[in-house]
Amino acid sequence: MSIPETVARYLRERRVVFRELPHPPTETLEQAAAAVGVPFGRMARTIILKGPKRTLMAVLPAAHIFDIQALCRQLDCDLEPASAEEVTGICRDCDPGAPPPLGDAFGLPVIFDEHLLGFEEIYFEPGSRGSLVAIRPHELLKLQPEAWRGDFARPVVDLVHPDFDLEPGGDLREAVQRFTPLRIRERIQEIHDLPPIPEMAHRLLELSLNPLADADDLAQVVELDPSLAAQVVSYATSPFYGYRGRLDSVRDAITRVLGFDMVMNMGLGIAIGKSLRVPTGGPLGMRRYWRHAIYTAVLTERLATSLPREFRIRPGMAYLAGLLHDFGHLLLGHVFRPGFLLLNQFITVNPEIPITDLETYVLGVRHDQVGAWLMRSWGMPEELLVAVRWHHHEEYWDQHALYSHLVLVADRLLKRQEIGDAPNGDLPTTVLEILELSEEQALVILGYVMESCESLDHLVRQLAA
Repeated sequence: MSIPETVARYLRERRVVFRELPHPPTETLEQAAAAVGVPFGRMARTIILKGPKRTLMAVLPAAHIFDIQALCRQLDCDLEPASAEEVTGICRDCDPGAPPPLGDAFGLPVIFDEHLLGFEEIYFEPGSRGSLVAIRPHELLKLQPEAWRGDFARPVVDLVHPDFDLEPGGDLREAVQRFTPLRIRERIQEIHDLPPIPEMAHRLLELSLNPLADADDLAQVVELDPSLAAQVVSYATSPFYGYRGRLDSVRDAITRVLGFDMVMNMGLGIAIGKSLRVPTGGPLGMRRYWRHAIYTAVLTERLATSLPREFRIRPGMAYLAGLLHDFGHLLLGHVFRPGFLLLNQFITVNPEIPITDLETYVLGVRHDQVGAWLMRSWGMPEELLVAVRWHHHEEYWDQHALYSHLVLVADRLLKRQEIGDAPNGDLPTTVLEILELSEEQALVILGYVMESCESLDHLVRQLAA
């Protein structure tokens, strides 16, 4: 039996009926369910929460959204997820990230969501990443007769995804008020004025429309922002590009290493990204945002250069698409701070739920929608707008769809490295066929990018500072 001794002894002493389903070690509940051939929708997940006066276990269906706000209201107390270190301290002989729904075994009160107790059979990790336990609800309740019951989980399948596009001059306030659930809407304090396009981005856009502009013109504009100039030179001298000579100026970085198009789009992306400020920490904080953005930008550019030449993909634009594809997160944090902070909390306690589902549930609007809206309002290139709006949609096909497909592939590849917010690491066959790219080629390119993680992380730290 691969069940930890604490849990195994607890189950033996109480003489409940259960089945153990051993399997090769997995990293997620969804993988564990697939490994033994049981429905993911019948899996239970356990979250240990702490408050000023109590620590407890909340147990709910793994495929449901955990509404921590609803639970706090039902228990009339403030709760937050315990840290990984705190969970390890409670469940001492259990694998990290696999606490079993057996609070009584660890001296904790338990609250079960009613949806879970309606299943014919429940499956859960018994503290081991290499085993599942199957048990009927009445046997689980027999183990913990004093457990509470609550209603704090929401089926993802019941979500209504409002699929709208805001037009230039459209009102984000009106859209949010229209689609945001009433229970959240009432907590929104205000939506701040929307930001104008940054002056540096405006200068670069104007320069991009000048057919006579050259490296000297671009260098003069970039050098107006010493921080941006330093980042361009730093990027050009990074091991990622392998340039061994000396670069004394932005012009050198343009002419010798990066090229006009790359520096134009890199400067544009950094100027736009740094114009909005959100909290540094958290799942959507600046640190994680820039790490995801930089890695996606570099990987998207490299994927673009591997495509057949007749596709006429501009590597610099592909880089910009990767850099700003999740710009909507920054916009939400800038104009919609209370909802943004709440969304971060939901992401923390629902790590296996797609972020677009959580955005729909919490805000009623998604980052791809608001990001594309601002890109359109600022008059950004259509290729960028398409990548921002459709990078989560593998079925999208229209003008410039190659850019959104490249970002989608980059996102999925990086998910395998635990970077970003893609729903999974699967590469859609149809997208690969459209791009004339094999999964093997994509993985080789991913490996090449990850070899340069030290220099990329240096750039991330500069941008997140």
